[in-house]
Amino acid sequence: MTEPQSQTNRSKSLWPFYRDDVKGKMAELVEAILDSAHEADATKQKQYRLVIFIDDLDRCSPEQMVRMFEWLKVHMLVEGCTYVLALDHIAAARAIVGRYREYLSEDQDLAYGLRYLEKLIEVEYELGIARNVEQMAIRQVHLPHKVPYRRVSEMAQQLRGGDFPGVQQIDQLLSLRSLLVPRTMLKIVNRFKRVMEFIKNIR
Repeated sequence: MTEPQSQTNRSKSLWPFYRDDVKGKMAELVEAILDSAHEADATKQKQYRLVIFIDDLDRCSPEQMVRMFEWLKVHMLVEGCTYVLALDHIAAARAIVGRYREYLSEDQDLAYGLRYLEKLIEVEYELGIARNVEQMAIRQVHLPHKVPYRRVSEMAQQLRGGDFPGVQQIDQLLSLRSLLVPRTMLKIVNRFKRVMEFIKNIR
């Protein structure tokens, strides 16, 4: 009677089959989705492709981020499917270098991580600062009502009923590059509006 394999040895022996099985199942899933889209198309003339968006990868731990890259390379790249990754490429490069540091020479830096990403990602787009972020956030906070102001300072003066000390510094503060992110700006505008309305109501 032979002894059972250890968990480590069993995992190693099954690894090639496990890898192929995962990629095969992924290919079957993509094919089924595309077939359903084609069947639902009355014209039957369109070519379909599955697009999967993966956002905020740079918010994962470095280990989880690199593990995701490895899974994409080995298991998930199948025909008919495109992945769109939203991440900070510098943070991703640092995570990659940290993961493989023990295999690299001492002179390796972010260049290795960036080359890794180049091999994984076919087309790269770097998003610039969105325009009118502050105005978009003000409109979103006041929906469905239209508002006459474009800046938080104008909103503050309207809610306050006039000028007040420090209102000029609001525009300077909200011009900081780190705040010109739609999600961040929306939170700032929403909280600022609540505070100003609270102050107005207790006067």
